[in-house]
Amino acid sequence: MKFLLIDDHQIIREGLKQILLIHFPAAVFDESSNAEDVVNKITASEYDMVICDVSMPGRSGLDVLKQVKEIRPHLPVLKFCRTTWRKFETADPIKENGRNDQAATKRVNA
Repeated sequence: MKFLLIDDHQIIREGLKQILLIHFPAAVFDESSNAEDVVNKITASEYDMVICDVSMPGRSGLDVLKQVKEIRPHLPVLKFCRTTWRKFETADPIKENGRNDQAATKRVNA
């Protein structure tokens, strides 16, 4: 499987790789630390799944994922947002961003 990991924190991308390699030992990874780079990668390469942080500086992951779905409408996308200091405010836009999307809305206390 080929994954595109999108997060502005390198440590999160590395952690995702380690977890995915347990279940997909032959997995191949491509990475992006910003939303602007994602569209170029999606048009230049085929992926089996995109895993994206929805809250990144600059252009949000939600905005870029709309473009991803326009380019590759059947590409599976896993969206996540980590927060420990406020309520999960992006749950409704995540739900609205696709017919089959599911949103986790649990609050995590640090």
